[in-house]
Amino acid sequence: MSPQPTAQPAAQPADPAFNRRLLLLFVVVTCGLCTSFLLPRRGAFRDSVVNMRLPEEVGLWRGVVNSNDAKEREVLGDDINMQKKSYVRWRPGTDFGGPRYETCHELNQLNASIILSGTDLNESIHRLERCLEAQGFRDLQASEVTVKVGDRDLKVTRIASVRPIVLGTKEKPFILKTKAINYYFFGGSHTLTNDHWARTVTDMKDRIIGGFDQQWGYVLVGGFVTDDLAAQGVSLQDPIYGPEGRSAKETDAQLFELLRQTFKDCISTSQLN
Repeated sequence: MSPQPTAQPAAQPADPAFNRRLLLLFVVVTCGLCTSFLLPRRGAFRDSVVNMRLPEEVGLWRGVVNSNDAKEREVLGDDINMQKKSYVRWRPGTDFGGPRYETCHELNQLNASIILSGTDLNESIHRLERCLEAQGFRDLQASEVTVKVGDRDLKVTRIASVRPIVLGTKEKPFILKTKAINYYFFGGSHTLTNDHWARTVTDMKDRIIGGFDQQWGYVLVGGFVTDDLAAQGVSLQDPIYGPEGRSAKETDAQLFELLRQTFKDCISTSQLN
């Protein structure tokens, strides 16, 4: 007895909804690829409002130039301009032509940095959290703060963090948990912002609509909170606050002073919209 042919399932009609979704996906992908041709290949280049000028003095604080950090350059890339200064406290009652500044521990200093992008704009400037992490800062907590700078309300990002420092000997290491506060903002060719994504949107808009590329820079100031070091068994004489150290509120106040002077010296306000 010959085998009976098996019945084949009837062909199912195409799902109209699936076809519409497939067509929509094709249109979106095609439009996305086409928009790349709208971007200028290389528009006019406009300099940032940020200049490479950190203040020499801020009250009784004196700026000392730092060498560039190799780890930061690994993150930022070689095509950048960088300036860093540490600010140490002058001896009270002496003029700047007299005895040198106080011997000031790293944790008592204030710090400021300026970074300007090079020709590779996509690689040179990014979220500042990456730089801080490269320097060993951990548990970063970001918030927005408005600082009065002259007649301008300047929005900056405040980052509170912890930076472990290894002390003691190799046989008996001791990890000191220091608290740090940093403030930063970005400057393009005509605008300031403290938000990385707002900076990215501005850059895209100016490239597509304005037809120009712009240099971006950022300003960063920071310092350590030292009023809890004694509880960890470390005796540190602060040049202002003595053995008690400075609180977070006191550190903020000093950083605001440094931030205002840095803004005055390194921002070309005539370029701002």
